Amino acid sequence: MPRVSTFMYCEATEANPRNGQMIINAPMHVFTPAFVPGMFSFSIVFGLLGIELNSENNFRVKFVGPDEKALIDTENLNFPNPDLNDEQRNLPPNLRGMMLNFDFRNVVFRQEGQYKTEVFVNEDKIGEFPIDVKGVESA
Repeated sequence: MPRVSTFMYCEATEANPRNGQMIINAPMHVFTPAFVPGMFSFSIVFGLLGIELNSENNFRVKFVGPDEKALIDTENLNFPNPDLNDEQRNLPPNLRGMMLNFDFRNVVFRQEGQYKTEVFVNEDKIGEFPIDVKGVESA
């Protein structure tokens, strides 16, 4: 059964030009845009384990507001078929997986409150990750 092994909100992610590994910039536990309503940019990073990497799979990410309306919905995306190295091939199937990241720019936040990211694999919700939003210039 697929599961989310890791999840993080951050300011941005990038690939290390020397080795291609992911660099996570400025992890965040609360979003503090200058104003709400207003726009804010962020990234998410998450790891998935227990995915059958030799068959077709899809995943979906939704970012939902306090009113349960989706601000972001990737719809279903097909998994890339990763090339497993020897270390990964020697792991049991439930410990094989991948790290994914998404960059969301200028997302419009219309109200303060608790938002959440929902992660789906093959149409099944496998995780929900809340984050609070509070405008810095708010009363």
